[in-house]
Amino acid sequence: AAADLHHLFPADQEANSKRGNLPFGEVVDVVWRKGASLLGNDKYGNLVFEPPDAHKGEVARALFYVAAVYGLTLPDAEQAALSRWHKLDPVSADERARNDAISTFQENRNTFIDDPGLVDRVNGDG
Repeated sequence: AAADLHHLFPADQEANSKRGNLPFGEVVDVVWRKGASLLGNDKYGNLVFEPPDAHKGEVARALFYVAAVYGLTLPDAEQAALSRWHKLDPVSADERARNDAISTFQENRNTFIDDPGLVDRVNGDG
């Protein structure tokens, strides 16, 4: 999973370092901010990282892909946030082109980009 291009993105070094291995979520009490990236507590009091709105859908689909391909379980609160982000930031032409490019090197695809409805079916919402 560590070298799987479907979930690797260029990132700001400071933001990436702040996130570390924290779950993604929706920050309600900000501890740190850089640009549109936030670190802080969610409504449950968990320390989480929130990426910029323009990147939330890509993050969601990348994590759903990793969970499905590598048999990982996402915590309920993180999965709920990612599902919302997937709906708020739909698949773009750039994201489809990135998926196409990765598939030429890696010889697999992120099916959550190819079939956005898969998120709801996997999460039991559709």
